[in-house]
Amino acid sequence: MAAILDAAPGQGETRARREERLLLTLLVALWFALTLPLASGQRTLFQRDVFGLHLPRKAFGAAELAAGRIPAVDPGWALGQPFRGDPNVLPFYPDNLLYLALPFWSAFNLHYLLHWLLGFFGMRALFLALGRPRRAALVAALTWAGCGFGLSLLTFYNLVVVAAWWPWAMAGLARGGRRGVAGAALALGFALLGGEPVTAALGLVPLALVAFDRHGWRRGLASLAAAGAGALLVAAPQLVATARVIGFTTRGTWGVAPAQVGRFALHPVRLVELLLPLPFGWPTRFDRFDFWSLDLFPLVPFVMSLHLGIVGLAAAVVAARRQRGLAILAAAGLAAAWLGGVAPGLLARASAGLFRYPEKFLFWFALAGALLAGAGTEQLALTGWRTRRKLLLSALGPLLLAVAGMIAFPELSRLFASWMTPAPKPHAPATQAGLLIAGLLSAALLLAALAFARRRPGVVVLLQLAALAPLAPLWATVPVAPFRAPAEWQQLLPPGAAVAHFVPTAEPPPAFDPTLQSMGELAWLRARELDPAPGRLHGLSYPIAPDTAGIFSPLSARLDVEIRRLDWPRRAAWLRRLGADALVERASDPARVPLPQLAAHTEFGVETRLRAIPEPAPLLRWPRRVEMEPDPHAAVARLGEERDPLALALVPEAVAHEPGATVTLVAAAPDRIEAEVSGDGGLLVVRRAFLPLYRAGTAEGEPLPTLPADVALLGVVVPPGSHRITIAIDSVPERVAGLLAVLAALGLLALLTWRPR
Repeated sequence: MAAILDAAPGQGETRARREERLLLTLLVALWFALTLPLASGQRTLFQRDVFGLHLPRKAFGAAELAAGRIPAVDPGWALGQPFRGDPNVLPFYPDNLLYLALPFWSAFNLHYLLHWLLGFFGMRALFLALGRPRRAALVAALTWAGCGFGLSLLTFYNLVVVAAWWPWAMAGLARGGRRGVAGAALALGFALLGGEPVTAALGLVPLALVAFDRHGWRRGLASLAAAGAGALLVAAPQLVATARVIGFTTRGTWGVAPAQVGRFALHPVRLVELLLPLPFGWPTRFDRFDFWSLDLFPLVPFVMSLHLGIVGLAAAVVAARRQRGLAILAAAGLAAAWLGGVAPGLLARASAGLFRYPEKFLFWFALAGALLAGAGTEQLALTGWRTRRKLLLSALGPLLLAVAGMIAFPELSRLFASWMTPAPKPHAPATQAGLLIAGLLSAALLLAALAFARRRPGVVVLLQLAALAPLAPLWATVPVAPFRAPAEWQQLLPPGAAVAHFVPTAEPPPAFDPTLQSMGELAWLRARELDPAPGRLHGLSYPIAPDTAGIFSPLSARLDVEIRRLDWPRRAAWLRRLGADALVERASDPARVPLPQLAAHTEFGVETRLRAIPEPAPLLRWPRRVEMEPDPHAAVARLGEERDPLALALVPEAVAHEPGATVTLVAAAPDRIEAEVSGDGGLLVVRRAFLPLYRAGTAEGEPLPTLPADVALLGVVVPPGSHRITIAIDSVPERVAGLLAVLAALGLLALLTWRPR
């Protein structure tokens, strides 16, 4: 295989450096202007997992870090699901220290913004490490950070970390030697701490491509192994914490179902996004700019656009012939993202049930595409009229299509209307037809301009910036002001209330009033309805929650599914057993919900109600009866009939139990509960999710058995007599791993910075 991006002799080095510095200053200034409102806490990112998953968990993590803890479980999320062992919440990532120094909203958004910038500079460093010119390196970096893949990552707190550090790791391996390998190890270690192991595993392919191509198989393999070993040491706390819980999670126990594996797969028709940035509408809008192609894509795609910028795409095509390894990697990423949806079962088996969402393979496409864009930029500067003529001819294609669209605009609008189901919103067909024509004209103009940008890579940087500008709708933010104070409904609840939130958190149902314009409005509405984002910032907890990441206890995940299938009277009984103080619901028949209503409001055509749940179960309870029921489904049904949570507890094995014991809570923290128990022995039910991590014992050192109670709660078998018992999860393994990681990181930094005299 030909060497990746073989170096070409530079010309006008001083002028090139000056131009590169000017362009770099311009791009950083643009980043600063875009991100200042977010870094200052005035606005926030909010799309998809930003509010749907990461903000509620980071709110808890920030509060615990301020108290000097990184707990094993999060009691406010489905009664104590793994926190320290959940890689999605990045519990050991160094930039968590920002939460100690800055207001929450600033620290939270800076995580995304700084990694976005870090990825830009990482791609630039990689391109330079491969021996290419600085101005062309800016095209590669701009393409990586500003393409559809790069902007989509700003909705994932964990993925953006992997994408930021991976080019740095590749740059270190490209340089080789002691310093290069040490730098690669640090970058890989931080990427692993970033909490997206699937994408990190996919990244091994481009890592190996660079290492083997630059240094040969033997030396490249040695460098890769050394960097990998160092990375494992740096990421040891997260690896140890995850290893302790993965065996008792839904993904570790059952794996990912084939239907979920292929949920986000690349539809071949989306290849049109290579030419046009957002041909299927804007994912954050509900008005005439709405994402209209739900017949093809039931959900907004995981990677919201394949677009590399028409200038970057043209440069990548020019470079593809010489850079075959990168071209193959890009094509493989597109093919795998499609095939993963065609054969999800095969992908599930190959990954032992751990992989989902084939669009993650687009990591290869975007990474290779950015490098090809940079290589093509320099190649264009050194080519003659023949290549530029091809670019001019290629510009005729979108130009002619745009002219045809303008001539047949009414017919084009009707064609869009026929594609849009259900009935299109007013003006939506004409809007989409107009955007299509504008996109084609823009592509034609940019391709023509690229043809005349001879020997001026700096001009190509500006053209690529203009080419990526139509992706701006993916940069979606909302003001923070509506989220700063607790919602009005929270004033009706006791401090620290537990809320059962039975409101869909995805896109609005068809019943929503068409005046709803954007995802931002929906986020504000959710906040009023005590959504976890930002409810957890204001002290609310959520005893029942969906297992979106596959990290829940399988018992808790099953219980969540079972409860949602029950009718409202049985569901209300279960919510009381789980300790919920309030219910937020949109039941189609409100009269069937047997709970007193506290408040209600109607927004965008849908009524949402807040209801009180009287006498919820306490943290610790001693039931009057304990019976054996090994079938979880039967247990859910039986307990749904029990209106008093203190009356009956069900366990999967026989437990001798005497009623009437007294239980006094002494202390409660996320990882430790202390209580005084006096009675004739039996089962203490703790309103925490059962996890094998828990160890229970008396003050005298006698260990006590634990077992699941009431399907998914924690049960402790207490002997007769008076006892002070402790229920805790130890952190010794993570502390040892943390010390090892600090020593490894310091050692790698020393290797990276030390220069022999």
